[in-house]
Amino acid sequence: MGLVGSTSIKRPREEPEVIENNDEDEKDLEDEVEEISPRRKKIKTTSAYIYETFFEQGTHSDVVIHALDKEWKLHKTYLAQSEYFSSMFSGQWKESSENVISLEIPDPNIDIEALDLAFSSMYRDIVPVTMDRICPTVAAATMLQLDGLMQHCVVYMKENLCADSVVHFRITSSMYGMVEIFSRCNQWLKMNLLVSATTTLLKDLSCDLFAELLGSPDLFMMQVEMDAYSLAKKWLFLKLHPLWDGDLHQLSANADDYFKLLGEETDIDYLDTEDGQQYIPAFKQIRLIHVVTDPGSIVVLNTDRIIPKDWLSPVYEKLWVKMLLVDQRVDQGPAALSPAQFDALSLRCGRVLTDVSDYCWRWTGYSYGIDILVNYTHGYNQSSTMSVKRNTRSQPCISSVSFQPVRLTMLKMSVVSFSDYGEIDETWDSGTLSLYLSPDEEKTILTLDSPIKFPLYISVNMALVSAEHLQ
Repeated sequence: MGLVGSTSIKRPREEPEVIENNDEDEKDLEDEVEEISPRRKKIKTTSAYIYETFFEQGTHSDVVIHALDKEWKLHKTYLAQSEYFSSMFSGQWKESSENVISLEIPDPNIDIEALDLAFSSMYRDIVPVTMDRICPTVAAATMLQLDGLMQHCVVYMKENLCADSVVHFRITSSMYGMVEIFSRCNQWLKMNLLVSATTTLLKDLSCDLFAELLGSPDLFMMQVEMDAYSLAKKWLFLKLHPLWDGDLHQLSANADDYFKLLGEETDIDYLDTEDGQQYIPAFKQIRLIHVVTDPGSIVVLNTDRIIPKDWLSPVYEKLWVKMLLVDQRVDQGPAALSPAQFDALSLRCGRVLTDVSDYCWRWTGYSYGIDILVNYTHGYNQSSTMSVKRNTRSQPCISSVSFQPVRLTMLKMSVVSFSDYGEIDETWDSGTLSLYLSPDEEKTILTLDSPIKFPLYISVNMALVSAEHLQ
């Protein structure tokens, strides 16, 4: 950004007006000045001169590269920035003394446009990478061992990671060993799948990847496990209607109507059909034991007719037996849960706190007589806290809670805030805790140092009973 004087109009007895422009404004102004003064010759920058003279025009070329039925008149001095060509010209390859070189391109992701961009990157400072060209560009940069271009792609992918690009970036980073980008994509998906899903993202998700995400103990739930089922239903609808176009609200309504009508037309639950078999791995990852604890969710399952009845019957049986064991104090809680069992079987809950305030909430569904309230207390000029309380007093029905002197629950809480660029700004994690709570006892789980950036993403994994009848 610089300061330039206005040159098109001069006012008598006044100082020239000074205005602030960005680089694009300066270019426009230069063009305007050239129109007014046609004999004034523009001075190219060194990088622009190099790119136009040596790359585009091939002036003083000392090597011709043939690939994919095209030729490029290039220069060994510039090509030596590539480890691929540096080794070739160092005498180790037969092509080191040749002036015409034919390249075999074994990677089908590399096309002429990708090669042209890769070659040009050695002649200029700014490389125009775009979303739809990131995979071919990375492929070419990998083959030619262009570290600078690869790093440029890494920066681009970090800055443009979003719902509509994450799967594409994940596939590309997996294919070409971009470990950092691959890890970021996985983290983004687990954190944002239920919060920021778009129709594009859902269409991009393969069954294997979707199943992997639904089965992750680190998947952030928007509210409760039923949200995983609701998302899976939308995903399935889009797999069956790949050309469907609309927003998420329309998608939800259309998916509901479609499966309701489908269920009325047949006696077979969809995943029991021949066409439905391929989608079973994804739906198997939904923790149905935590879905059927809410009557409204059961109505949805029965209406949709996606989940087979022989999946649900054992779940109802396990839930009923567990309720009896807890009621008769035979089940003493989740003390014997191993870390692997806790990750695989715990109830996954989530909440987003949008702005500065104090919050108190509970998650709906049957909770084996222990009503857990979660509290966020904002500290303003001091630390904020996250706590849980075993609530027994404020109940509409006394029989809805247990009055045992002590109840055990296992809980893990994570809190995340994001930067303005969508990257994780700060995280707080409680680790897995065993909490012995008396009636109406409250315990602090996390202390969050100020200042705190909102929104806050709260993720909780919770187990209230032992493992035997949850599996």
